Amino acid sequence: MTLFPRIVLAASVACFMTACAHMGPARLKADQVDYTRALGMAKKRAILDSMVQLRFADAPSFLTVSQIIAAYTFDASAGATLNEGSGAQPSYALANGSVSYSNHPTFTFPPTTGDAFAAAYIRPLAPALVQPLAQGGIPIDLLLRIAAQSVAGLRNGTALGGSRSAGTPGFFQLLHAARRLAAIANFTKCLATQLIERGIRVNGVAPGPFWTPLQVTGSQTTENVQKFGEQVPMKRPGQPAELAPVYVLLASAEASYITGQIYGAMGGKGQP
Repeated sequence: MTLFPRIVLAASVACFMTACAHMGPARLKADQVDYTRALGMAKKRAILDSMVQLRFADAPSFLTVSQIIAAYTFDASAGATLNEGSGAQPSYALANGSVSYSNHPTFTFPPTTGDAFAAAYIRPLAPALVQPLAQGGIPIDLLLRIAAQSVAGLRNGTALGGSRSAGTPGFFQLLHAARRLAAIANFTKCLATQLIERGIRVNGVAPGPFWTPLQVTGSQTTENVQKFGEQVPMKRPGQPAELAPVYVLLASAEASYITGQIYGAMGGKGQP
């Protein structure tokens, strides 16, 4: 009988599965949301910090995240050794393994300068960008207080201090008037929706500068009366005869399909 060697079988079944697994598709869904939220919160904190710096006359600095590189590494290794002994040499088996994971993201923060700085923080907002916000439900007085520097020569207040920091009183009177007008417009639209099943139509008229007896009986100064209506594109005030047909139309049968609308007669200034 022939004996096996001392180590009959040195089956070093070494399943070394060293891998650098690709983590992109698995992590992208979660990380995209997480990074978006983190960038949004960082932007809010940066804006708040800049407001505090401006309040104390300190020059603010602005950094933007231009690039995020997420580097994931997943290393795994495993090994097994099976030794079948003979005689006094016992049989044994060994197994070992290791797993490591690392995440080393790289962020690039270039300072905002030049045209990018001017476009983001200095240039005035175009009215076309503000108007959709007002139509979307943001209170017009709050929107003007935040976004408008001046309206028709009436200056908004500022946190920078100085003689003009309080703004023009007429600007804040304009905010109250805008709030009332917005309330009237919303009331008109809501009332029209509630009464439409009863066959009742509700519309509103928003006139611009029109000559009325109030203009020359003490409600305006002589200087303002001379300039009355010059702020509209037509450069003149409207006459009552130019406004009356709007009311006649809305009350007539020809307007039976019109409800919940605000009609503006403002000398070319567009929507009320």
